[in-house]
Amino acid sequence: MFFRSLAVMTRAGIPIDRSLRLMGKQTEDQAMSLVGRSLADKVAQGHTLSHAMGAFPDAFSPMQQRLVQIAESTGSMEDVLFQLSRYEEKHRAMVMKIRSAISYPAFIFAVAFLMLVIVPPFMMEGLFSMIVGSGVEPPLITKIVMWFTGVTRSIWFYLLLVAVGVAGATMLPRWLKRPDVRYRVYYYALLVPVLGKVVRTVGAARFARSLEVQLAVGVPPLNALQLAASSSENPILEEGVGRAVEGMRDGLTLEQSLDRADFFPPLLLQMVNAGEETGTLSDMLGRVADMYEVELDNILEVFTSLLEPMVMLIMGIVVGVLVLATMLPLMQVLQSL
Repeated sequence: MFFRSLAVMTRAGIPIDRSLRLMGKQTEDQAMSLVGRSLADKVAQGHTLSHAMGAFPDAFSPMQQRLVQIAESTGSMEDVLFQLSRYEEKHRAMVMKIRSAISYPAFIFAVAFLMLVIVPPFMMEGLFSMIVGSGVEPPLITKIVMWFTGVTRSIWFYLLLVAVGVAGATMLPRWLKRPDVRYRVYYYALLVPVLGKVVRTVGAARFARSLEVQLAVGVPPLNALQLAASSSENPILEEGVGRAVEGMRDGLTLEQSLDRADFFPPLLLQMVNAGEETGTLSDMLGRVADMYEVELDNILEVFTSLLEPMVMLIMGIVVGVLVLATMLPLMQVLQSL
């Protein structure tokens, strides 16, 4: 909501520094409140907004800084801020769709794990003691569950879980920020049938939307390509766009250059070609982004419909193993009476 609020205040004629200070006071997000007040102080001291934004690279991307810089030089701040707000809202909506698609399966996996950890040691201990006391040789599946029960009753098991959780929460984000690791993650993700299509569609949609916004406000095509690639946060796409930039420097059209990237679907290339021929490139890129966002909805719906049965199957296997581990030895005990 940062750019939307700033655009509305700018349209109302409120000075930038005052608008930023008001936003810093009104927002409930403590981090953005601090950013807003700091930006207001820098602007009041005579710095441009784009220069002030450069002090907060975690809050503002290079593309956002570049667009604001162009707005300052062309006097089109209001239009650029609304363009940025629309871009950020589209991006946020896309992220929320992806999160909602994986939240239910993640919840089911968590429940299945808790069942494995809690049910055997705390609800089946007495039953297992009776089976051992009866002298009946339990089946293999029961032995495995009994062994797992013994493991989960140890304090070391929970200490290990805590240690793994803390290590994962602290080290995994740093590990995933390494360029070589991110590249491999995206490379192998693209090879997975449904997941690869999601990654490719999200990358193409974000790239097209970013390029649309930049070209609409007058960013030079070469700079726009590089900023759009970095805004996609996809290292495979960034590598491909690097080849596209070289193609444009060699005198190729944008469509021919993007074809060198070996990433974008034919639809995007065809729409870019049509936009170049008719002089409506920015508009065509916006339409492509809209189409890919709709396609993403459809892919996520299919992905969820495929994932839910698999998750339920895993849940059923967990329950089935626990039932068999208790019923089989009970039947043996009854038969021995």
